[in-house]
Amino acid sequence: MTERAGPCMMCGSMYGVKRGCFVVAILACLLFIGAVPSFSDTASFPLQYYNAGFNLEISIPLEGAEFVFKKEPDFGKRKITRGAIPVGRDKSRFIGFAWDQDEAKLHLDLNRNLDLTDDEGSPFSSGDREWGQAFSGITIQADVGGKTIPYNVTMHFWKWPGMTSGRLTVLSGWGGEVALEERKWRLAFVDNLDGELGEEDQFILAPHDQPFEHSQLNTVKASQRLCLDGRLYRPAISAEGKESDLRMAFSELSEPMAEVEFEGRHVRRLVLEGPALVVADRPAEKLVLPVGTYGRGRVFLDAGQGVIYEAQLRKSIEVARDGSTRLRAGGPLNQTVDITRYGSRLSLNYRLEGVDGERYSRMDQTSASKPRVVITRNGKQVASGTFEYG
Repeated sequence: MTERAGPCMMCGSMYGVKRGCFVVAILACLLFIGAVPSFSDTASFPLQYYNAGFNLEISIPLEGAEFVFKKEPDFGKRKITRGAIPVGRDKSRFIGFAWDQDEAKLHLDLNRNLDLTDDEGSPFSSGDREWGQAFSGITIQADVGGKTIPYNVTMHFWKWPGMTSGRLTVLSGWGGEVALEERKWRLAFVDNLDGELGEEDQFILAPHDQPFEHSQLNTVKASQRLCLDGRLYRPAISAEGKESDLRMAFSELSEPMAEVEFEGRHVRRLVLEGPALVVADRPAEKLVLPVGTYGRGRVFLDAGQGVIYEAQLRKSIEVARDGSTRLRAGGPLNQTVDITRYGSRLSLNYRLEGVDGERYSRMDQTSASKPRVVITRNGKQVASGTFEYG
């Protein structure tokens, strides 16, 4: 396993010490060697492996699952939760586990021989002894194109009366720079352990000249059809490169595209999901998108000084071939407060809406950032409070 570590040029910390700075450092400090290539049909770019700094959550189904090992430790009469984690492209490949809640231990069949007594590094221990337990420092190996790729993961388990749940978080990923046409992007890829690029994975994507961090703004669902700057690409990963690194190739697709008239102000990023994943930063009045129906959309507004507001688009968008499609989102914004009286009590509902009625909330919500109301009577304050967005 390869773990990149070194001083961050932006904060002076070591990678992994400050999580926010980690992703900024690994991608902001990467250098793209040489001039921007002339993009033709396909181009590929190296992505370096990083052992931490990312966060992709995967649900682990436990209820109704039955799993039997050939050999186990002596669990006595303790109740054990058993299950399996699918790993790699072959769906029959998995890593079995047994969670011993009473002892706060997790046994993993890392060598996949159905024997829980001969795995180096297992069992893993948790510092929690209550209903929820977390196990960290776990490395899972997967075969990708004949190459062994490590994944750094944390596993979480919870048990309530009559219910048990589990979650796995992938902390490792790959990062680098890609140059498509005349524009550079910072890109990270986080995989869900199957070694394939799919919708259950993550892209972290930002223009080269924009601040980069693993945030809600920059993180999107991965897709094999990605539209950037009015061009449609098919991304694909391969296990080429040294050690644990990957390569990502972008093949340009020739498919029907159409112009969309965009109306809205202060939009930092527009994300649409449909025939392709569309990412449009600071969209212009004319967008070029693949033809088809986009059922989901998110819009992010830049309020200045690093403040970002987010909303879900209210309705689907049909991009027509004739260029008649119109998309409205963003500013100018409208603030409203609905007041309902219940006897001696007043209920106030605050909304921040865009030009198409989409409702925005601030991404970095704190008690200081929430909308505040003050009620006065005869010039004297009689009540005050803050709103929850939405």
